[in-house]
Amino acid sequence: MSKLANDILIEIAANYLLVAMVLAAGMIIHCFYDERITITRRKVLALFIEMIVMELTMLFAPSFITDSVILMLLLFFLPVIIVMWGSRNGVIGHLLNFGRIMLCQVAMLMCAMLSAGRAAELMGILKEEDYLERDNLYFILTICVIPTLIILVLYFSCVRKGITMPLRRHDKFFLFVYCIIMLMAMGNIEGEFEFDSFKPVMGLFTVLIAVSIPALIFKNRQSAYFSELSAHNESFLEAEIAASKQYRDAQEETRAFRHDIKNELTMLSALMREKRYDEAEGCLNDMLDNVSALSPKIVTGDDMLDSLISSKLSELEERGIDLTVKGVIDGGLEWKPIDICSVFANAIDNAAEACDKLPEGAEKYIRIAFRKTELQRMISVKNPTSEKVDVAALNSGAHHTSKKDKAHHGYGVGNIRRTAEKYGGMLNITCENGEFSLSIVFMK
Repeated sequence: MSKLANDILIEIAANYLLVAMVLAAGMIIHCFYDERITITRRKVLALFIEMIVMELTMLFAPSFITDSVILMLLLFFLPVIIVMWGSRNGVIGHLLNFGRIMLCQVAMLMCAMLSAGRAAELMGILKEEDYLERDNLYFILTICVIPTLIILVLYFSCVRKGITMPLRRHDKFFLFVYCIIMLMAMGNIEGEFEFDSFKPVMGLFTVLIAVSIPALIFKNRQSAYFSELSAHNESFLEAEIAASKQYRDAQEETRAFRHDIKNELTMLSALMREKRYDEAEGCLNDMLDNVSALSPKIVTGDDMLDSLISSKLSELEERGIDLTVKGVIDGGLEWKPIDICSVFANAIDNAAEACDKLPEGAEKYIRIAFRKTELQRMISVKNPTSEKVDVAALNSGAHHTSKKDKAHHGYGVGNIRRTAEKYGGMLNITCENGEFSLSIVFMK
C-alpha cells in the first residue's frame, strides 16, 4: 500500500473513531445514567458533517487557524454538545452529563488501546513502543472495534427496545475498580510500571480485564433488569387474573340470580293475586336489593378495566381512599389486557401511595375521568399529594423516582408513557394546588 493511501485510510479511521466514541459514550449515558440523552439519525448525521468540516478546516485553513485553541476545543467538545442537544436538563444536569460523556470516551480509548495493543504485542504485530503511534493503521483500525461493538450491542439490546438500566451502587464500584486497573495498565505502557519477566502473562491479563469486566457488568445489569421486569409483569398478570376471576364470579352470581328470579316472580304474582300487598312489597324490595348487589360498582365501558378497578376497591377502602370514576369509554379501550394493567394499575398504585403519605385527617381520593370532545379523547387520574413533585423530570420522559433505591423504582410513569405512545396518545403530568394529575390525550 502506498504512503498516500495509508495516510488517507488512517485519517478516515481516526475521524470515524472520534464519531464512534462520542456515539458510544452517548448510548452508555442514555442506557445507564440519563435516558434524556438520546441518539437520533439527525445527531449522527450532524456528527459526521462536523467531522468533515473540521477535517477540511485542518487541511485548507491557514496554520494560525488550525493551531488555534478554539479549533481544538470545537474538535473535541462540539461532538459532545451535539449528542447532548435537545435533552431537557438543568445546568447542573448538563455539566454532569458532559463530564460523564468525556469520561466514557477516555475509558473507551484506554480500553481499546490496551486490548488492541496487548493483543497485537502477543501476536508479534506491534512492539510496546508503538502503542501510542497514530501512524500505525492496524492499531487505529483495531481501536475502532471497541466503540463500534459498544454501539451495536447497546443499540440492538437496549436502545432499539426502549430499555434503560440505571447502574446500581455495586456496579459503579466495579467500574471504579476497573478504571483503576486500566490506569495502572496505561502506566505500564508508558514505562511507569515494569513487568518485564511477566509481560506475556500481564498482556493476556490486561486484554481479559479490559474486555471482560464491562461485559460482565452489562450482562449482570441486563439479567437483573429482566428479573425486575418479569416480577413487574407478574404483578400485572396477577391483577389480570384477579380481575378475570372477579368477572367470572359476577357471571356466576348473575346466572344464579336468573335461576332464582322465576321462583321469586311466581311468589310475587301469587301474593298479588291474594292481595297480600305488604308481603308482596317486601318480596319486591328483596329482589331490588339483589339486583343492586349484582350491579357493577364500576362502569367505564371496558370490561377488563372495570374488573381491574373493581379488584382494587376493597384494598383502597381499607386504606381510607375514595375512588370514583366519571365518564365512560365508548366501545372500550381496545387495548391488550397487559397494557390496560400497565397504565391503570401503575396509575392507581402511585396515586394510592401518594394518599398514604398525606397527613392524618386529609382527604384521600383517586378520581379517574374519561372525557371526549370532537377532536380528542382524554383519560385522567388525579390524587392529592403532600410532596413536591418534579413535574419537569416526569414530563421529560427520563427515569425518575423520589425513592432512594433508584435502580428498582421509577419505572411506573415510564411504562405508562410507553403504553400511551404505543396507542397514539400523549402523556402529560401536572401538580397544582396540592393535586397531582396524570393525563393521557388521544387525538381522533
